Amino acid sequence: MSHSSSSTLQDLPHELLEQIISHFSTAQSLRSLCLVSKRLNEYIRNDGFRAFVHHRFPSISTPPHWADAAHALTTLFRAWDHKALVAYHIKPNPSQSRKADYGPGGTRRPQTMGYQPVIDCFESWTGDNWSSRKEILACGTGADLTVRFKQKGFEAERRWRKMRRYQRYPSGFDGHHHQIEWSVLKETELFDGRDDITSVNLLRDHQKPSSQSEYVVVGRASGGLSTISITQSQTPIKWGKENRFETNGSSVKFATINLSQEPLLAACLGNETICLYQVASTTEPTKSFGEAAVEKPTPFARIRSTKFLRQDLLAVGLGPCAESVQIFNIRPDSVPKLPLRKFSAGDKARRPNGQGQAGNIYSIAPLASSFLAGGAEGDLFLSGGYDGAVRLHDIRSPANYTAKYTDPVDTLSPVYSLLAIGRERFVAGGANHCLVKVFDLRMPGGKMYYAADLEPCALDASLVDRRAAELSVASACCDYHLRKAQPSSWNIFLNSPETANIRTKATREKLGSPVYSLSSPSPCSPTFFAGIEGNVIQVDVASISDPFPDPVYKYGPRSTIQQAKDMRSKWCSNYSILNVALYEHAGGSPKLKRQAPVGEIGDGTQGWDQRWISI
Repeated sequence: MSHSSSSTLQDLPHELLEQIISHFSTAQSLRSLCLVSKRLNEYIRNDGFRAFVHHRFPSISTPPHWADAAHALTTLFRAWDHKALVAYHIKPNPSQSRKADYGPGGTRRPQTMGYQPVIDCFESWTGDNWSSRKEILACGTGADLTVRFKQKGFEAERRWRKMRRYQRYPSGFDGHHHQIEWSVLKETELFDGRDDITSVNLLRDHQKPSSQSEYVVVGRASGGLSTISITQSQTPIKWGKENRFETNGSSVKFATINLSQEPLLAACLGNETICLYQVASTTEPTKSFGEAAVEKPTPFARIRSTKFLRQDLLAVGLGPCAESVQIFNIRPDSVPKLPLRKFSAGDKARRPNGQGQAGNIYSIAPLASSFLAGGAEGDLFLSGGYDGAVRLHDIRSPANYTAKYTDPVDTLSPVYSLLAIGRERFVAGGANHCLVKVFDLRMPGGKMYYAADLEPCALDASLVDRRAAELSVASACCDYHLRKAQPSSWNIFLNSPETANIRTKATREKLGSPVYSLSSPSPCSPTFFAGIEGNVIQVDVASISDPFPDPVYKYGPRSTIQQAKDMRSKWCSNYSILNVALYEHAGGSPKLKRQAPVGEIGDGTQGWDQRWISI
């Protein structure tokens, strides 16, 4: 009688190994599998981490540094799940802006209200590793255009090591050994208020006419719309106006650019029309090649927002009207006569008078495509409006929206800005209290990454009941893990240093500022920016006491609770950290928490970052 030979794990073909890895819930399991044999070690490093990233983070686009990507993304998601945040108020430092060309200068009259920042940013990889990247941030700060260049990774570390200690801070190095350089464009003929910047759009690397410069399309309240180049390699930094777009003097309310190789610009002029331009046009001034045929069902309807969902799909938000989101198919050689699709943002399909429920859409954000779910880029998008709800729309579905997200505490506060982070979560900017709302899009039972899978059961946790089976949450072994596997949403109060000790009416009013804009360099970046009245806030989603941080933060002093001095020098070198407050969208009365200062430990509640203290 013959016996069939048994196969071992390392004898399996790569296709089956990938199927096995797709069920791994943690990167730690892959690290352990690397130790089994040389063949498995080689496979995991070449293909295993790629399979893990694609299955656990299917909507996050990353460069092909798979081991570092798995490390960075698991660290980032753990920071999101533990609400580990480091918030700064950022502004140009004179010692770090020594190369900036400030223009002729001039005295300007101070405004009664602070400016409303508009922000755009992106990052590009500059080396053959995860941490080597260059981040560009452009902000409209009143009538001025402020740009920040940040070099990260080995290249910045090499420059840091070559300099003497007294040269490093004036050269723009922070505690992570990132090199920062600011530049501000001031023009004497422009005035705050009248000539405020209302839209900022950076051209990505594949869209730029020259790799030696950065290009930003700037729109102004006074009707200016132009492309500006910034050449960092020159000393001082050189600014130049490359092209001007014809607006006939109409105010530019907002503008958006698609990500195609030949970019298209859609600008809202005077709340009335959406004009379309070819950004790469060489004619001066560049004239609009057409207008989107936005349908306004009522005489009071105005265009409130616009956003490219993908290269050929433009979403327009209106209000007040029933069908407050309209979708247009935009191409360089044709102008649509009618909207491709209309969505209603109201909960009731009809009113007694036959009209749909009126809505105002202030912000639109597309969701990324998913490696597992399929579909085209832009099929799913979010809209936020006056009623305080954020709705998820699907172009493929006949329904007006497929999901609705609300804050149970700040229910009726309008949503002014939206930022989607893959298909895992999104951030919404509220209309009051500098409030940023974080919503979790992950569904229980899915294969998304959950940091709680690596955590032990809580000491006071009881065994899970049948709810876990009903929700198909395989990792829910106790009530604690079941709770952590559910979507978690929470709010952050962002307060700038100027409003920390409030004594005057003007500064008290800034505490109630809306969050006018949100932007992130990339879905895999641990950083996002929020624009509030007169300020720009940088939020790093990272734990300052993490012994194995994201590779972006691996340089600089070692940051642990036992070394509080090094922790402060690493995280507080350039900016003063804001000790923000938050509350969860949990059932019952919300529990407010605040952050302890850097170097101090909070309550130590399981599932929360070490800095949080219950109030």
